[in-house]
Amino acid sequence: MQGFTVTGAARLDSWFATWPYAKLSADPVGLSLIFFGRTYNIPKGSIRRLSKSRNLFSYGLRIEHTESSVPGFVVFCPNIMFLWKNGFNKLKMELGILGYEVAA
Repeated sequence: MQGFTVTGAARLDSWFATWPYAKLSADPVGLSLIFFGRTYNIPKGSIRRLSKSRNLFSYGLRIEHTESSVPGFVVFCPNIMFLWKNGFNKLKMELGILGYEVAA
């Protein structure tokens, strides 16, 4: 099965993990987020919306979902360098190849 994994930073509700303590994996079946060693699986069918999120230092992927075992607020930042968009754009492209739509 095709897919990819990216190391970065993430925020789940009020918890934040800096690089390299978060990893996002994607395949045609869903997304998996490893956050401080714990894995959260988000099946593709439970993803309501993927969108670009900007915080003070980077651009991230906001994952809105209905998966009850995953915290409600999820943002993954593939590149934590100050205001660089290249990491996000590459992530968006890779997700598109797998059939995910990322809103602007």
